[in-house]
Amino acid sequence: MTIFSMSTLVKKRSLMAMRNSQIALIFYFINLLLGFYSRATFIKYLGTELLGLNSTIVNLVGLLNIAELGIGLAILSSLYTPLYNNDKKSINEIISVQGYWYGIIGIVISIIGIVILCFFSFIFKNVSFPIIYAYLSFIVVLFGSLCSYFFNYKQTILSANQEDYIVVLNYQGSIAIKRVLQIIAIILSNNGYIWWLIIEFVGSLIVTLSLNFVIHKKYPWLSTKFSQGKKLSRQYPYILSQTKKLFIHKISSVVLLQLSPLVIYAYSSLEAVALYGNYMLIISSIIALLNSIFNSINAGIGNLVAEGDKEKIINVFWELFSLRFFIVTTSCIGVYYLSDAFISIWIGSEYLLNKTTLILLIFILYINTMRSSIDSYIYAYGLFSDIWAPLTEIILNIGLSVLLGHFWGMNGVLLGVCISLFILIFCWKPYFCFHKGLNVHIRIYTQGYLKHIICALIATYITHFAFQHFFSQDYASSNIVHWLISCISICGIYAGILLALMILWIPSSRLFFKRIAQIYSHL
Repeated sequence: MTIFSMSTLVKKRSLMAMRNSQIALIFYFINLLLGFYSRATFIKYLGTELLGLNSTIVNLVGLLNIAELGIGLAILSSLYTPLYNNDKKSINEIISVQGYWYGIIGIVISIIGIVILCFFSFIFKNVSFPIIYAYLSFIVVLFGSLCSYFFNYKQTILSANQEDYIVVLNYQGSIAIKRVLQIIAIILSNNGYIWWLIIEFVGSLIVTLSLNFVIHKKYPWLSTKFSQGKKLSRQYPYILSQTKKLFIHKISSVVLLQLSPLVIYAYSSLEAVALYGNYMLIISSIIALLNSIFNSINAGIGNLVAEGDKEKIINVFWELFSLRFFIVTTSCIGVYYLSDAFISIWIGSEYLLNKTTLILLIFILYINTMRSSIDSYIYAYGLFSDIWAPLTEIILNIGLSVLLGHFWGMNGVLLGVCISLFILIFCWKPYFCFHKGLNVHIRIYTQGYLKHIICALIATYITHFAFQHFFSQDYASSNIVHWLISCISICGIYAGILLALMILWIPSSRLFFKRIAQIYSHL
């Protein structure tokens, strides 16, 4: 490949990543505002118990998605090379394999879902609302999940080809419309929750039809053959091999995200799950923001790894690491100082959690958002052989959450999650990635990370001093205008100091901003 074509490819990859991020960010903020308003409306008109039911059902269905086995990620990594070579035959065959396995998974999930429904009268025996609400909620949420397996699996080609913005336009756009209609239904109808479920069901159906129409229009040559999936899977043993490894990794992530609210419910009540869910909505919104920015880059990392230029791969790693660290730590500072004030303004001070719980949640937020800087390279290299790691994480997660939750309730459950994350995600995964993938000594990572941490500690100390002397919790929680002023001021102080320190001391930060300037100069 010529120098000119390589330069064109790099520019195209960067522009596609920026387009995906821009579209994702627009819908992120739209759905962020709608999500908070929708939850406040839900609490006001339907109560925290029904909200806790909805959250519990979502997490229960999320656990069923363990059956996905990690096939999606294996398919995604398998598509990078065929797309790079414009090999349409291989693309059709790989997507056909995905369709075959997803169809089987959908059937398995359906059967397990029916079995779980038989125990609902026992699981929700002490609730005050009609038990039919629990059954209908589960069926509607399960239907939305099954659509992904039976109909929406072809969207993988869009992600692999750096066209996530198409998925965002269809999926996030439909979510925005759905939430508006649900808010109206809850306010105006006496049977608000039933209408909420009906709109949720119809919304899943519309997203499925819309997404498949767009994929067919953009890739008219894409013709998957479900009946040949089993035979074709033998031609791509890599997919099955990677899936077996990814299965264990998938379980650990699902356990982390979905099990904690269920354990909290076991030790307390649906109301406690709702309080936990209020803070998790803030945290998940931040995670979604970062995913909107960085997920569109993953396909570019896969293509970069496929090119094999080691120096460029490592340079890009540190640029993305610095950017993610800057955004993540700024977000964590904002959550610590301003989340209680936001909760008070949003739904009332009676829904606040204690500071210890908040710190644990922030630690979970930090690890879960920073981990992607390593995970994206692990996925690009196909490094899934360390199946003992997620198994250990699962054992630690479940064991410590149940044990510590018995003594300290919600805080114990969250502490168990934090310990498992620290050992496996913070310590092991970087070593594995640098040793097996980047093939660079872990000392380089440790030294680079330490520089970032020192910069963050200095910025945190100065920000804390400013908060103690120039702001207060009462001022921030008095009204939304004061909260916004506090948010801009506190996050601005921290971000400004951190950015200055990183640019002065960390070369990857300077390189990243230089790259962004070059891209915009060509627009």
